[in-house]
Amino acid sequence: MEQQHRKAAPGRITSLDGLRGVAALSVVCFHVSGIPAARNLFPGIPSVMMFFILSGVVLSVVPLTDPAYSWTKYYPRRVLRLGIPTAAATLLSVLVGIVVANTVGQNNPTYAGLRFSQDGNSPAQWLYTVLSQFDFIFNASDGVTTVGGSPSNRIDYPVWSMTWEFFFSLILPLVIVLALHITRDWLACVLVTTCIFVSFISGYFPLRFVTVFFFGMIIAKHLGTIRNRQRSFITVTGLLLLALLAIELPAIVGSFQDLAQHQLLNATTNTLMCLGGALLVITAAMPGWFSTFLSTRPIDYLGRISFSLYLTHFLCISAMRMITGKLGIAFSLAPMMIAVAGSIAFAAVFYALVERPSIRFAKRAANALLA
Repeated sequence: MEQQHRKAAPGRITSLDGLRGVAALSVVCFHVSGIPAARNLFPGIPSVMMFFILSGVVLSVVPLTDPAYSWTKYYPRRVLRLGIPTAAATLLSVLVGIVVANTVGQNNPTYAGLRFSQDGNSPAQWLYTVLSQFDFIFNASDGVTTVGGSPSNRIDYPVWSMTWEFFFSLILPLVIVLALHITRDWLACVLVTTCIFVSFISGYFPLRFVTVFFFGMIIAKHLGTIRNRQRSFITVTGLLLLALLAIELPAIVGSFQDLAQHQLLNATTNTLMCLGGALLVITAAMPGWFSTFLSTRPIDYLGRISFSLYLTHFLCISAMRMITGKLGIAFSLAPMMIAVAGSIAFAAVFYALVERPSIRFAKRAANALLA
């Protein structure tokens, strides 16, 4: 990642890394809180959609400007970069889940599929549950249900979104070809927005999870214009407030029981939420006070470990909930804060031991192909 105080990787923007860190922390706060008002303040799905948009920017910016970009190196580097940390976090969650499911947490529905045969699972069912956790391509879901309509069985719940990260990563060359031949980007934005709206109306979630990445690709095409000059405090603040309002619209509308029943209104507000995520990414990329804030050392570090935090926080939160439950302690503000702090600390360790070495290995493996 590009950092102002350390050597930058080509095409990386410090503030966008920081925004990814803030989004990851928002997901942690969403999962740790059982208070509806707090969950609305830290909406989980908008943060995930922002991850997708950010990935669209980061993956597209160099290939769009470098005709000699090596796709031969890209594929192994990207697959290993995503696959090793995701598989490691999944393995850890499965191992912990097996222990919990067959000892202290036998009544926990999250780990029901990991119970041994005496609890109702045949060996084949148990093995299916375990193997399906490592399917990051075909086990596609929106975190609740699969494409086929069955309940999602992810033990490490946040990993559901990695299916869409892998999918977009695999089709990136096609995306870049399309981007280079599109001359009317405004029309592409209209098409992507329409696809997202249709997805929310129909309930066919793959359409929005794939197309929202294209917002990032379009933003990447115009980064030069977005970053060409310093923006005023009023401009940045106005865009930031507009983006946050759009992101919070589904929660605002959902708080009114009568309005929450209108499918067309819900589809509209959720589509605007995705547009708000794209606007937030644009605002973060603009030179201004918000970009400066996202580039500060604490936010910068949070961005550096954001992938590890996203992959592992659910395990830490689940552990804290189980511990407080066994001790008869309410999962109140203090345990929540401990869970958040513990998640960040664990993510730092996971980054040092797993993610950072996997990045280096992915680069070496990609370079070895052309050696």
